[in-house]
Amino acid sequence: MSDLLEKHLLGGFLIELKTGKTPASLRKLLETAPEEIIDSAYKSAFDIIEFERLLFKSPSVKEFLIYDSEENYYVASAKPSDRQKQQYSLGNNEKFIMFSSLLNLEEGQITFVRVEGDSMAAANINDGDIVVVKNSDSANSGDIIVAKVNDNYYIKRYSVIKEQLWLYSENPNYEPILIPNNANFIVFGIVCNVIKKVVF
Repeated sequence: MSDLLEKHLLGGFLIELKTGKTPASLRKLLETAPEEIIDSAYKSAFDIIEFERLLFKSPSVKEFLIYDSEENYYVASAKPSDRQKQQYSLGNNEKFIMFSSLLNLEEGQITFVRVEGDSMAAANINDGDIVVVKNSDSANSGDIIVAKVNDNYYIKRYSVIKEQLWLYSENPNYEPILIPNNANFIVFGIVCNVIKKVVF
């Protein structure tokens, strides 16, 4: 019974951590669940999010709480949950502007991914840049996507040619990647913007 409860809590915490919204089902479980099971489930959820972040070399939640002291607001990838506010020592009176709203997307629809390598240089996506990814499990031919092929993660231009799936770099030094029919191919999202560091 405790294992099943922890699994339900884990699922709820994953939604909370990814979207900043606490599901009603999680609120109900938190009312009666033992504290040690709640803590264990939250730690497991946080570890999963951190593992995914490391796989993508993506910035943490804290890096995208950008504070403007004059206007007293944060620009965030998603509104932090109460637990995230506690974790990062945030109060309850701050105002938030969702990064997604600046792109006319719904909250929770975007993910930040840090770029490694120069394979997409001709598309102005360079090593160290951060791409803003609209979460999607499908893409159109020509889209630049974040995807997984078997155990490898890519940011590439997706192309469908004569019913064959390809991933293309925007750099002539890299060969196109043909996706085999039996490959474990997963689309995570479509790149819609690039955040660059200003060099003075």
